Amino acid sequence: MGPERIELSASERERLKVLQQVEEGHLKQIDAARRLRLTDRQVRRLQIRLRQQGDGGIVHRLRGRRSHRKIPEPVRQRAVRQLRQGCYAGFGPTLAAEHLARGGMVVSRETLRKWMSAAGHPCYLGGTGKAEAAKLPGAGIDPEAVPGKSGPKKGAFT
Repeated sequence: MGPERIELSASERERLKVLQQVEEGHLKQIDAARRLRLTDRQVRRLQIRLRQQGDGGIVHRLRGRRSHRKIPEPVRQRAVRQLRQGCYAGFGPTLAAEHLARGGMVVSRETLRKWMSAAGHPCYLGGTGKAEAAKLPGAGIDPEAVPGKSGPKKGAFT
């Protein structure tokens, strides 16, 4: 069987290159620490891991694992199911997050935006939203034709 393939990020490749220079004696640990923006003790620990585990010792040990901050899937499903109810029709992620928080389900608006988009929520269908804006009251009225209302000031941005 051939050698194991290890994927390294750009920063991990740089770290490996610097640590190999330290192993070969071309670079001191303190200089490597400065170059990698680490302490000399961290460099020593990385060298030990590199000797014990080979190039794979450089890879971040949390890679491929699920985040400890990830919201459980049942909570996501419950939130998306609740947002499909009629009382949430037309809610954007900020207002929806506020209403869900009142019910005890605290989710950030950005997380909710991603969930709503992935679930095909109606506020993310239809592209630009100009069709929905045209349905609003007063959308087709020319501001200069309405008494007391004026359009943009002439020369305001020149």
